[in-house]
Amino acid sequence: MLLNLQESTVKRFLKKSKDDKIYEDGYIIQKGEEFAVFRKYENDFVILQMNTYHNLNYWINLLREIAEKWNCKYFVFATKRNPKAFAKLTNAKIDAYILRGEV
Repeated sequence: MLLNLQESTVKRFLKKSKDDKIYEDGYIIQKGEEFAVFRKYENDFVILQMNTYHNLNYWINLLREIAEKWNCKYFVFATKRNPKAFAKLTNAKIDAYILRGEV
């Protein structure tokens, strides 16, 4: 694993996020127990995972700076929580819904 996290932090994140793993196929920035995994896709800055506790504004500002340096037009991320709070905080609009069904 590229992140240097305590096992308890990883377990807490996976339980809270309902993800099955921490993605390592993007760029990773870590600050203490908080981290973000992201990449560029075409003109979009895609946030794959983000684990923040009380510093969400710090992370959004940092990731926006990186996106600007990479000449991205948009940032994109998904959440399993209600997206309205994130949309307000980031001045973004809710663009789509993700549906998943069993095969």
